[in-house]
Amino acid sequence: MSLSLKVFFVIWFAAVGICIFAPYGDVPGGAQAEDQAAIESDHKDRVYLFFIEPGGRYLTSEIRNIEHPGDIFTFCRMMMEALIDGPGRGSAEGRAGSLIPVLDPEMQVLGVYIDDAKTAYIDLSKKTARSYPGGIRMELLSVYSIANTLIVNIDGIDRVKLLLDGNEAETFAGHIDIGYPVNANMLLVR
Repeated sequence: MSLSLKVFFVIWFAAVGICIFAPYGDVPGGAQAEDQAAIESDHKDRVYLFFIEPGGRYLTSEIRNIEHPGDIFTFCRMMMEALIDGPGRGSAEGRAGSLIPVLDPEMQVLGVYIDDAKTAYIDLSKKTARSYPGGIRMELLSVYSIANTLIVNIDGIDRVKLLLDGNEAETFAGHIDIGYPVNANMLLVR
């Protein structure tokens, strides 16, 4: 995905979110307008983490502040750990509390690698991926939650390849093919 296309998606997502939620005092991710001002005034990077919306059919974003450590690999790991922690931490009550986690809270990030082709390799623990309770749709949303979170927030990533225990795997938890890197899928975001 080219840089201009990424910029378009980020600007589009922000504009749509502002147009939809601003009249009601909300912003994407469920934070109130005054919380948004606090987010922007912090000396941290504002990131969009993608979780499953209450209906279980689409992804939606939650805004978080994650201080950039100056190392892209550590920053990716921090975003992955925030996805594992689940929705609601560091957000306003309400909508964030009703979002559905995308990863098992016992899952571990074993490694993060980025190659010259701007593909991020995210190595997750296989044991917890096997015990993933979701069906096909939940698994699909989990894979794209990871991809969308990393691609939208980091300019140096165009694709995401998931590894399990340091090895390539055919599926994430039995349904969704992860044999190849995936691009962001903003059509799954509402």
